[in-house]
Amino acid sequence: MFESLPVVLSPALIAALVGCVLVLILILAMLRYRQAALSPEWQEAKQYADVKGLAPDQWLVLAAMLKRYAADSPYEALTYRHEYDRCVREQIDAITGTSQREKMGELLREIRDALGLDTVPEGAHWTSTLDLEEKKKISARPADEASCPMREFYIKRVNDAYFYLAPRKTEMVADVSPGSGYLIHACHDGDARYEIVAEVAAIRSNPVRLMFGHVFEMKRLQMRAHERSAYTRPASIELFVMPEEWINDPLTWLYQNEPVRQGSGTFMNLSAGGFAAMLLDSAPPTNAYARVTITLGDKYMPPFTVFAHIVDTVALASDRTLLRAAFADITPTQQEAIDSYVADTKRQNASETPKPDEAEQAQ
Repeated sequence: MFESLPVVLSPALIAALVGCVLVLILILAMLRYRQAALSPEWQEAKQYADVKGLAPDQWLVLAAMLKRYAADSPYEALTYRHEYDRCVREQIDAITGTSQREKMGELLREIRDALGLDTVPEGAHWTSTLDLEEKKKISARPADEASCPMREFYIKRVNDAYFYLAPRKTEMVADVSPGSGYLIHACHDGDARYEIVAEVAAIRSNPVRLMFGHVFEMKRLQMRAHERSAYTRPASIELFVMPEEWINDPLTWLYQNEPVRQGSGTFMNLSAGGFAAMLLDSAPPTNAYARVTITLGDKYMPPFTVFAHIVDTVALASDRTLLRAAFADITPTQQEAIDSYVADTKRQNASETPKPDEAEQAQ
């Protein structure tokens, strides 16, 4: 008899059923959250975050991201840079709105710094523009203007959503608009030069900065045409400051003038393309050249004197300067001698380095 009666669901009953389903879903989510929070993996992740000094609000932001993108391996995401980068990329992509992305980018960068995931060691490879280093110089030009020379910019800020470049002169970016593509060359010490194509997300003023979203595809370019090796010897470094009008013909001026300063220090490494040295003095001005004597040993060739353009300087403590220089008037014969010296030095160092099994036996 009851089978023939129609089933009538009132709006109130439907709402009640929907409410029950939502409550069940919420209970299941809370149980999963509680189970995840109590799992050994999450306990280990929380303990690691505490050791690193994360504030409670930072842990809440981090935990929310990890539960979405690394729920099964939170500890790995805290300790491996590429895993953290993957989570960050997905988190930022899920946010709409520039200001919201900027805010989250700053929060995640602060967390990255606290976790010690903010720098890539010298010599290791970059994988994205998240690895760019603040306060470094880079070269850039509009991507669609091949005839435009590369211009000098400074990396002013890098957070986990955007990176910001400041032009050396504001007129360099007078015609730039959001959406423009830029070709960027950036160097990582001990590794290589990277080529990046990024899109201008916004332009900030006072001071002028170009804002770019992060790029996860980079072209790695060889930085050096020659192998280098350690070259630790005392260095006598004569310093020359090139007048602006002679920049296009430096050797003519160098051969006719005397150094403005005599410095001393220690060579650090050497290649047929140039050298690095520790100068026991303050950094020389821009457009500086050095005259040095290279001594390789009688096996290769007698000592020779050569000019080199100082291409980079890093100010260090105690009024010392690390400088890198590219040879300006080296001959092919001298380059061949240095190449032979470098090859022999690297071969000798390799033979003196114990193999892993030999090192274990020595212990």
